[in-house]
Amino acid sequence: MAPTNEIFDQTASNLEEAARGGLVVLVADKAGIDHLGRKAAHVIEVRTANSFVAPIIYAVPGQLLAYHAAAAKGTDVDQPRYLVDRL
Repeated sequence: MAPTNEIFDQTASNLEEAARGGLVVLVADKAGIDHLGRKAAHVIEVRTANSFVAPIIYAVPGQLLAYHAAAAKGTDVDQPRYLVDRL
């Protein structure tokens, strides 16, 4: 997740470190992809947004990525392990 905000440079530095030893999925707006896209194995583009709503916009692809990764692993996405129903 790399929104182009006041900490973008720090996020870019972390992404470059991670890309040295692994595959990176970059979630960013057009400006972020233009800057970092070549270092990522995959990119997901989101709309440029005000910093107030950006966390909501960036959460959606993160949740979908987690869901599909768990489903691909064959885990039960509706009843995660160690989730206790205490009602």
